Amino acid sequence: YFLGWHRGYLYSLEQQIRIVSGVADLAMPYWNYYQYTTMPAEFLDASSGNPLYVPNRVGSNVRDALSLSPFAPTVTNFRRGLSNAFEPMLESRPHNPVHNLIGGRMSSMSSPLDPIFFLHHGNIDRLWSAWLRAGGGRVQPPRTHSYWAGTFSYATDLTLARVLTWDTPTNLR
Repeated sequence: YFLGWHRGYLYSLEQQIRIVSGVADLAMPYWNYYQYTTMPAEFLDASSGNPLYVPNRVGSNVRDALSLSPFAPTVTNFRRGLSNAFEPMLESRPHNPVHNLIGGRMSSMSSPLDPIFFLHHGNIDRLWSAWLRAGGGRVQPPRTHSYWAGTFSYATDLTLARVLTWDTPTNLR
């Protein structure tokens, strides 16, 4: 549930930011590192008081993490355990290497404490949507499939039905 779990996690944060900001249609940004391999400048500015800057990052360019393999025409299945499956391929590359190349907190279980985590996962979610829209036989399990049964649990009193992550525009707006 790599992709669905993270989609729900981002959704939950986005809902909280909408409440705090008072902007009902606020949407989380993403870092399109396939177009811009270097981390956005705002995250590299060590000026005092910059909440986007995190010390001890190892790198800011993730070019070596990128692969087009998950987007090959033969990658038509979605979930792990199936041949030519998108979800585990995307997790293996670019997802994991982006975490490791940035380093610092991003290469540990405390990665959500680095603000770039959310732009990284926003892009991973965008790539999932783009993969589906590309067609060519690319499919994920239908929303009635047992894959989407159950809930994701993020914290005490913070859960989300897995099926809601099946489609962002329809289910999560």
